[in-house]
Formats: sequence, C-alpha cells, structure tokens
Amino acid sequence: MGSLAPNFPYFCINITAETLSIMMMYDHSDVPGKPCDAIELYKATHCSPEDGWISEETKKNWEMMIKKREEYIELKIEKTSDDIRLEVLGHGTGYVKGLGYGPKPPSRRSSLYDSSNQYKDELKDKEEELQQSKAQVQELQTQVTYLKNEMVEQGVVINKFKAFLSENGIEL
Repeated sequence: MGSLAPNFPYFCINITAETLSIMMMYDHSDVPGKPCDAIELYKATHCSPEDGWISEETKKNWEMMIKKREEYIELKIEKTSDDIRLEVLGHGTGYVKGLGYGPKPPSRRSSLYDSSNQYKDELKDKEEELQQSKAQVQELQTQVTYLKNEMVEQGVVINKFKAFLSENGIEL
C-alpha cells in the first residue's frame, strides 16, 4: 500500500463470513500501512493528542481492554482484540458500543418465524401432555368406579352379616 500522507487515516474493508468490519489503517513512520487492531481503533476514535479522551468512561474502557489483553497473553489464552473489545463494551443489537452500527440484527420476519416455530413446538408438547393427562384421568375414573362397586358389594355383605347376627340374637 502506498503512503498517502504521514498519519493520514484511510479505510480498508475487511469482510468475513460473520461480520463486516471497517478497520482504520494509519501510515506509521516506522511501519507503513500497519493495521490498527480493535483496541487501537477504539483509542484512535476516542482520544486525541490535543484534547485527550472524550470522557473518563472511555479512558477506563480502553484501560480495561489493555488489562484484559495482558491477562490473556499471560494466561496464554488466545483472544482477538475484537473479542476483548466486545467483552469490555458489551454487545448491542446491531450496534457495537464505541464503534457504531455493526452487523445487521435478524429481520423481524425471521424473528417472528423462529418464535412461531417455537410456539408450534411448545403447542405440540402441551398437546402430548394433555393426551397423557386424559389417559391418566380415564384410568383413575376406572379405578374409582371399581372401588365404588367394591364398597357397594362390601356394604351388602355387611348388611347380610348384621341380619344374620340379629336373627341369631347377637347384638353389636
């Protein structure tokens, strides 16, 4: 890449399967055309040599990113600068805090389609539960009917036994 002017920013579009990100690149005197990573880009867009940081919060966020990057290097955990930035700043729907709008959120139609399928699956599960419950209720009703008939038969036997006892002059 050719040099435009010392410290003159220009943009390069980097398209991946998951996201479209615009990385700012600078011509550094020691390394011409060196790309900025996400943490350097955050600093470049939130801090100026003349005025300093936009706010105290942006400075703390950047310091947290640097600290986390050092921790991950020390622990030998591979994390990209994008991952660290998102970990510190958090995720937003279609908006990357500190950098503006990022990947497009899913459309409302696809969200409705997904939730519709989810509700259909839940409805199917509930219908199966309902059928099982109906079968259990039917079984219990059959058992109750059987027990009522048994009680009636036992009542008849008890009445016969009482009649037999009274015929033989035995009182309870």
